[in-house]
Amino acid sequence: MAKQQRQQSELEEHHKLQEWYILKWDNKYGPFSYLEVVKMLQSKAVFEFDYIWKQGQENWLRIADVPLFEPSQIHNLFEKNEDPEIKNIFFRRRHERKNFNGSIIIHDNERVWKGEAIEISEGGAGIVVHNAMINPGEKIYLHFKPGDSVPPFNAICEVVSKKYSKSLEDRNSPIKYGVRFLKINSNALGLIKDYIKKAS
Repeated sequence: MAKQQRQQSELEEHHKLQEWYILKWDNKYGPFSYLEVVKMLQSKAVFEFDYIWKQGQENWLRIADVPLFEPSQIHNLFEKNEDPEIKNIFFRRRHERKNFNGSIIIHDNERVWKGEAIEISEGGAGIVVHNAMINPGEKIYLHFKPGDSVPPFNAICEVVSKKYSKSLEDRNSPIKYGVRFLKINSNALGLIKDYIKKAS
């Protein structure tokens, strides 16, 4: 047990010392420590589909393709560490999110996509969109069809996260997004609250 804790501590110190560089579009940023990159991932300043490089690495790689940034590694870093500097990196969701099953139509006043809602909360939803390249920060309009005892409703949303897909280059590949409700009918919000309570 002591050996495992020592290895974990050494690994964290190693993470703090590494210098990582981020490539977003054509701009390079850095250097950053491992923990700084984790914090940027948590705050959505960078995303899994952005590129990253450090000395000794042959090419730029998507963050999602670097084992140290896999969700399981980051989860272990949080769960197995009492360092306040590390604990403070991780944010708790303001609203509890539950699994949800419902079809949606998405548009941005120019383009229209089909998708599914897979999670829902009072503050937003997790959605999967087909044939779309929507980016975080964009405002979109969601039309929720009836699902899981919640009647149809509409919401104006902001895209806050985009989950990397290995086949991101394929425009037909479904991609998971996190959206925050900017405007939603109070009746629909009440029904979502009821659904969350029942699902709990």
